[in-house]
Amino acid sequence: RIAEDDLKPRESITAGIASTLTNLRAIPYEARPMERILLSTMRAVSLLGQGEIDRARPELIAASFRQQDAADRQRKAIESTTDSRSISRANTTRATDEARVELTAGLEQFQPYGDFVNPFTEWLQAVYFYGVAQDGEDLSRSRTAWRRLAGMVPGNEFVIRDLAMIDGLASARARPAMTFVVFATGFGPRLEEQRLDLPLFLVNDTVDYFGVAIPVPAFNSRFERSLDVFAADAAVRTQMLADMDRIFVEQYNAELPAIIAKTLLAASAKAATAFGLSAATEDDETLNAIVRIVASLYQASVNQADLRSWAGLPKQWAYASVRTPDDGIVVIESAGERASVEVVPGSVNLIYVRSLGPSDRLRIFSVDLGAAGVPASSKEGAG
Repeated sequence: RIAEDDLKPRESITAGIASTLTNLRAIPYEARPMERILLSTMRAVSLLGQGEIDRARPELIAASFRQQDAADRQRKAIESTTDSRSISRANTTRATDEARVELTAGLEQFQPYGDFVNPFTEWLQAVYFYGVAQDGEDLSRSRTAWRRLAGMVPGNEFVIRDLAMIDGLASARARPAMTFVVFATGFGPRLEEQRLDLPLFLVNDTVDYFGVAIPVPAFNSRFERSLDVFAADAAVRTQMLADMDRIFVEQYNAELPAIIAKTLLAASAKAATAFGLSAATEDDETLNAIVRIVASLYQASVNQADLRSWAGLPKQWAYASVRTPDDGIVVIESAGERASVEVVPGSVNLIYVRSLGPSDRLRIFSVDLGAAGVPASSKEGAG
């Protein structure tokens, strides 16, 4: 669907007129840059969960290209929807700025990772190409991803340690047998409706109704924050890798000026139409009253924010890494739930753990990415 949409005009004339007469829900949904990146990433996760290791490769490469494309695509989207002609027609520049300040109050705490990149996508590429590496090219891909990741999450001790490990490798055959455990927890942000009353030039005693509805982020606070991992003599706890709240807010802040401008344009057009109908029927009191009531009811009924987004994504990803144990057993524990996961000794293993909420059972899969060059018993275990 995304591939098909990319070949079409960004917004058809028909959809644009429909959104002006109704609301932004009339415009066909277009995947956001962060969703495009995660589409390929989560397809790779799904394929790995089915043991389709080779088929995950093109998805991860696609995710990498989509991360590079995200910033440029978002810039073009903003330019196409907030050009000076559209803004001047709505006469809403000041109102847009005031609304943006009000809507983004309290969101300053969510610092962006930069250009809509997702650290989990980088991490999955780093782990995958480390695991499947049979030559210098894949190892180089993994090393590059680890380095980018270190810049995104500088405080993650596992990233620092794993980067140092891979930087010290002379070849793919020297790879230590590692097990990487990633913890996908909770649910990411969703959009809720917030109504705003904004002072525009069309508001006067003749217009009976004027209102706009804007989507605002709502955050989920019910989630498990970490996962304990035990393997042989190692006992570690996952550390934050990627926070969807931060990524979502960055995308929201980038889209907000265009959303406000379009919403105000549509609201102004409907209010102007109501004003014109009222003025045209002012000589007939009965007809005028009917027209004004119908116009107000119509405006109120279509005053709805576009709340469409990708629901069901995790709120956070966290991870830990340990040397693959010789006994092939990794134990994970979260909120009192404990599970033993089988891994392949002497191999690079990936364990994916999904927690939907504190009261829900863990969902787990493990996959053997490939035989390593250095067995676990020949190196000192992780602490």
